[in-house]
Amino acid sequence: MNNNIKAFTLIEISIVLIIIGIILSSVMKGRDLIKSSQIKEYNQVFISEWETIANSYFSRMNVNFGDSVNHGGKATQTEIDGFSDGQAVPTTTSTMTIALQSAGIDPCNLVKTDITVASGVDLGCGDAGVNPYNKTIDGEHIGKKTTTIMFTHYTIDNKKKNVLLFSNIPADVAQSLDTIRDGMPDGQKGNVRGIVTVPTNAGDTFTSVAWDGDSTSSYNMIVILEH
Repeated sequence: MNNNIKAFTLIEISIVLIIIGIILSSVMKGRDLIKSSQIKEYNQVFISEWETIANSYFSRMNVNFGDSVNHGGKATQTEIDGFSDGQAVPTTTSTMTIALQSAGIDPCNLVKTDITVASGVDLGCGDAGVNPYNKTIDGEHIGKKTTTIMFTHYTIDNKKKNVLLFSNIPADVAQSLDTIRDGMPDGQKGNVRGIVTVPTNAGDTFTSVAWDGDSTSSYNMIVILEH
């Protein structure tokens, strides 16, 4: 029998376990910091940038973007030949780009995105250029999703309001964005609201939903504009 072999003491084992715990904790914190940074970047360069674009257009043109065919929207029964009713009703993205550029606002240069379009497709940013209307974001439980922006309006709290509608937002990302912008991750109050299913027609009344941060679902998220 070899008497030179020495077993680990409980103290030594405890120290090793503590070190492993510290390492794992650091890894988790590092991952959380990266995730938080990605969500803040998405909010800054995509959501906030489109909010700025909407406000800039209103300031320059004194009309809501997407309100009538002359302002990036589409003709409806109440908006014929450019008649404005104050509510945004968007149309194709290429038409939206042209309307914005006509006002001296170029989303192709302003919006930082990782999405490009295939050769032969022109959204107003040049052949095979960037697509400022889409951006990817990673969800904790659902993986990477391609999100989409559009201008529209809904009846919210018994009043028609123009909104930015962001589709296909991972549940945990929506919850974090709501916290950043409203200070409360409820999805049902404040400037940010959640929708599971987009209403059929712009102007429809919808019921806001609370985010499920552990869900593998994605949500449609609106940001209410002040004008």
